[in-house]
Amino acid sequence: SYLHTYHTKLIMFASNFYNSHLEKFGGVEILKFIQLMLKHDEIIRSYGLSDPRLEESWNELTGAYAVKTFKVMMAMVLNVVENSRTDYNIDHSGKITSKSPIDLFKLMNTVVDSYSLCKTSLVLKSLVGLCYKLTNNFVTEYRTIVDHEIMDTEVFVAITNASIEFVGGSRDFVHRVK
Repeated sequence: SYLHTYHTKLIMFASNFYNSHLEKFGGVEILKFIQLMLKHDEIIRSYGLSDPRLEESWNELTGAYAVKTFKVMMAMVLNVVENSRTDYNIDHSGKITSKSPIDLFKLMNTVVDSYSLCKTSLVLKSLVGLCYKLTNNFVTEYRTIVDHEIMDTEVFVAITNASIEFVGGSRDFVHRVK
C-alpha cells in the first residue's frame, strides 16, 4: 500500500538523518526528534499500521538524550560544587549560606522543564533518573569536600548550612515533579 511505502521511506530518511546528525544533536534536539517520531507513529496507527522499530527506538533515543544531557549538566553541577567554596554570603544576622543548593535546583528545574518538549512517560522516567544521578553526584562531591579538604570555618559553615537548604530544595523539587 502507498501508506506503508511512504512510512518505510520516511523511517529510512529519519534514521539516516538522525544517524548523520547524532554528534551535533543536543538533548533538546533529541527530544524534538522523539516528539516528531511519536507524531508519525500516532498518524500511522490511526490508519491501522504499526511499526515495532519505532517502539524499540524510544528507549534508545531517550537513553541518548539522558547521556548527552548528563554530560552537559554534570559539568554544570561540578561548577556549582566548586563555586560553593568561594561563593557564599553572610546575612545581617551573621548566618553564612551558600547559593549552591539554589543553583543546583535551578539546573534540575531546567532538566524537568524539557519535559514540555516531549510529554511521554518514557521521557519523564528518563528525566527523573537523570535528576537522581545529578543530585547523587552533587551530594558525593559535596561530601568529598567536607570529608577530605581543610577549609576556613566560614566555608565549612556555608557548606553545612547549604546542606540544610538542600533538603528543603529536594522537598520542593519532589513536589514539583509529582
